[in-house]
Amino acid sequence: MLSKCLLYVFAIGLQAAAPPYGQLSVVGTKLVGANGQEVALHGMSLFWSQWTEGSTFYNNDTIQALKCSWNANLVRAAMGVEMGGYLDNPTTELAKLYAVVDAAIDAGIYVIIDWHDHNAQNHASAAVSFFSAVSQKYASYPNVIYETFNEPLQDVDVAAGNPLSGSNLMYTLHYYAATHKQYLRDKAQTALNQGLPIFVTEYGTVEASGDGQVDQQSSNDWYTFLDNNNISHANWAIENKAEGAAALTPGSTAQQVGDDTRLTASGQFVKNKLRSQNNGIACSGVSNPPQTTGGQTSPAGQTSPAGQTSPPQTNPPAPTTPGAQFRWAQHGQSLEL
Repeated sequence: MLSKCLLYVFAIGLQAAAPPYGQLSVVGTKLVGANGQEVALHGMSLFWSQWTEGSTFYNNDTIQALKCSWNANLVRAAMGVEMGGYLDNPTTELAKLYAVVDAAIDAGIYVIIDWHDHNAQNHASAAVSFFSAVSQKYASYPNVIYETFNEPLQDVDVAAGNPLSGSNLMYTLHYYAATHKQYLRDKAQTALNQGLPIFVTEYGTVEASGDGQVDQQSSNDWYTFLDNNNISHANWAIENKAEGAAALTPGSTAQQVGDDTRLTASGQFVKNKLRSQNNGIACSGVSNPPQTTGGQTSPAGQTSPAGQTSPPQTNPPAPTTPGAQFRWAQHGQSLEL
């Protein structure tokens, strides 16, 4: 699904392996590394943190496997906000989030802190408090990216006509390959042509419902578009729910994220793509940048409701806060580096 989102790219470094491209910034429509080279991040999104199909993967074992087995240089921590998530259990959900962020910093890869909420316009004060706290906690590390609203309205081409001012901001685009095809790429191309930087923080190889078969032709068409435009992307999702978008089969554990026998058709397809890329990482823990540019979970132990995917949402503007340094855009979500 296509979202006008503001993505914030922040410098945030635990004493650990440096991320592949160092401190990121945004120049024009491009994400660039510390040396000024154009870069793209590629990896996986975790599932909703509050449900058992996803929460079991919020740990170091998962992050190490994504780096060393999948060749991912990016992980997205989709911290659930409603439905038994952060609003009801802030201490529990923060602990899961921090486990992933700390593991990503230690592994030397990038991590998106995702306020995974379909009604974020109703939770502005909670979001302000949350991002103020986490941005302060991780203010010295170049690994962290902030995604402030999971899926508001979807039109990045509309957003391009009235972009937000500021630095190091990108707009998110979400798609599911079996549902969203050329018309959505056309909207994205229009936005790019108007100078709007795009980051695909979530995509699926299947239908927008999260289920169905892998659409390999459409997925490859999207990969071509993303590669040609050097657009970063994260696949939905590292989960063991019985649905088409899941990368892992039911019953899989964090210790099996690197086990190809536990992969679904989507998981194998996406892993093959990631392993074909030069993502600037090495499993020794030392990053090696390329030379070229370019149901609820614990503690309740409940499972996610059927059909919990990513419907488009409306997004009235919300207040800015210097503490969290994030803003919400009409038609979209914010992402900050």
